[in-house]
Order: sequence, then C-alpha cells, then structure tokens
Amino acid sequence: MISKSHTKPTFNATSNNIDSKFITHITAIGKHSLLSILLTFFTLIASTKTAQAELVDLSNPEPVIQFSTQDASWLKQPEFYFREGSLRCSDSVTGEPIRVRSGQILEVTLSLLVDEQGSITHVNVRESSGNRCFDRKATRQVKTGIMKPFLIKGKKVTGRVTLPIKFKVP
Repeated sequence: MISKSHTKPTFNATSNNIDSKFITHITAIGKHSLLSILLTFFTLIASTKTAQAELVDLSNPEPVIQFSTQDASWLKQPEFYFREGSLRCSDSVTGEPIRVRSGQILEVTLSLLVDEQGSITHVNVRESSGNRCFDRKATRQVKTGIMKPFLIKGKKVTGRVTLPIKFKVP
C-alpha cells in the first residue's frame, strides 16, 4: 500500500476553466475577509482602551510686559526715510491710487515686540495713518532698529512698547 502524505489537490483547468476561476475568487475573498476581520479587531481594541493625552503648554513661559514709550530707548535707531514718490501705491480692492499731498501729516502707531536682546521680533499697526504704503514702510523700517533690552529687577525681559511715528510730506 502506498501512502502519499504531501499531495495537493489538482483541478483540471484545461477541460473546465470554471474550477480555476473559482479558486482564484475564493483566494481573493479570503484575503479581503482576513483584512476586514483584522481591522474590526484593532478597532475594537482601540475603542476599549481609554485615550491618554498630555497637554503641552506651548505658550511663552514668561509674560510679555507692556512698557511705556518713555521706558524704551534705542541702541541702534532705525533709519526712517520717506519720499513722496515712495508713498504711492494703489488700493488692493478698488485698484485706485492712494495719493499724498504736500504738507500732509501722516501718523501711524506701531506696537513693537522686543526680545531679551533688544531685537524687534514683531510689529503690529495699532492705529493706521490711512495710507497703507506709509504704514507698511514704517513697519519694515522700524524692524531695522535695535532697542536697549527692557529690564525688571536687573533681568532682561521680553516687552511690548507702543511707538507713534509722525511724518510731514514735503
């Protein structure tokens, strides 16, 4: 008596192509079913576990202190230069030119954030002059300056100061 321990079932694919297609479909269905079962299993595990999250405070650990204009002094003063021609631009919405007149006074108030080294890290327009070209130019030019660091009890701190800028168009 002869016994075969390692035999594979064979299908006659030449006589009937239906048998080989059936096996191919069964194999594909089996793979998808296994993936679906695994996904369901992991979803069940994830839903039964309690979520653990750690809140991380990304804010600045030291508060920003508002200083008065009298407390601020320049280590390197910015160079403000405004010419009548450099203050011409157009309105972004209407496209109409924004004009300045000779003798016109433009005033903008900027809020400066100054770090511990005296560098101006951020500038906001608090009160606009009404001329966006002048406001943008003043904002860019004030960043070229360096302030003396603000001190509290001999320690350098980050501070905010309000700076008014006034310009008379020649």
